[in-house]
Amino acid sequence: MRSGLSPTTIKNHLTVLRTLYNFARDNKRIPDSPAADVKYRTKPDPRRKRRGYTEDDAKRILRAARKENEAHLRWVPWIEAFTGARLDEICGANVSDIYEFGGVWCLDIRFDNRGEDGSLKNEGSERKTPLHPALIAEGLLAYVHSLPEHGPLFPGITPDRFGSRAGNGTKTIGRWIRERVGITDPRKAPNHSWRHYFKSVCRDSDIDEEYHDALTGHKGEGSEGREYGEYYVRVLYREIRKIKPSV
Repeated sequence: MRSGLSPTTIKNHLTVLRTLYNFARDNKRIPDSPAADVKYRTKPDPRRKRRGYTEDDAKRILRAARKENEAHLRWVPWIEAFTGARLDEICGANVSDIYEFGGVWCLDIRFDNRGEDGSLKNEGSERKTPLHPALIAEGLLAYVHSLPEHGPLFPGITPDRFGSRAGNGTKTIGRWIRERVGITDPRKAPNHSWRHYFKSVCRDSDIDEEYHDALTGHKGEGSEGREYGEYYVRVLYREIRKIKPSV
């Protein structure tokens, strides 16, 4: 039987049910959880496989963003395109997260500056991402310096009911890409498709997988040696500069 719901939605519903039944069991309202042994498996559906933006898509979005006055529409797509960062990592950032480190301007994605309601996907997400020269040339730093020093990077995005700016950022940027830019392919997620695009661009630019995993905050499946030490900003900047802007 088909429910019409995505696998992620079904899994989320099951998580809610298990939490509710476990609470009832732990508080002796029911003898056991009827959802304890319920499992959900799904076969991969190629029609649902997420796709990255093409080079033409990227050009359309970035050129459209140049014409926008709202700061998050103007800058979030550009930062996604040239850093590979997740939307919530960008929308949840503060002005103080962008600074010069060892002569390189960076977006510092860190737990300790996210506030009580802020979060990152996992421990591997915490990193300093060098700003590509294309972002500097576009005028990102002038925008950053126009803001109060201790405020959010995108104050125009109001926090949602969970205190996250990423929720409303996802909605507004998603609508903009679908309705204004005209990219309507449902397999292209308005924001996450940038992550796929960035990976493709890194490969095309001969950036080793180890480095683009570090740039994007992916937990690599490589050797144990990747778990030792850290990636110096100057090294990541050397790599990210291999990407040649086409806009």
